[in-house]
Amino acid sequence: MPAFEFKDDNKMPICHKHIDCYTIFDNKHVDLVRKARVVLVGYQIDIPSESTYSSMVSRDSVCIAFLVALLHELEVLLADAQNACLNASTKEKV
Repeated sequence: MPAFEFKDDNKMPICHKHIDCYTIFDNKHVDLVRKARVVLVGYQIDIPSESTYSSMVSRDSVCIAFLVALLHELEVLLADAQNACLNASTKEKV
């Protein structure tokens, strides 16, 4: 069973837009880490400002969360989300 269904007419689906993309490969020689990412050519679409906002947590809210965890005797775990991929629905169909 194929993962994608390709039609012979080669037409763009309704409400979708074609955006060029390319893949960037990066090799870190210090610790031999290999990374790859897909980059879209951003000037081909109009991006609404509300979808580019990145919020940051304040120091006070982290302290309150630690206090609540301490009062409820919860274990606090740590995770590094530096290279995390966030999956969310977008308004654009590309």
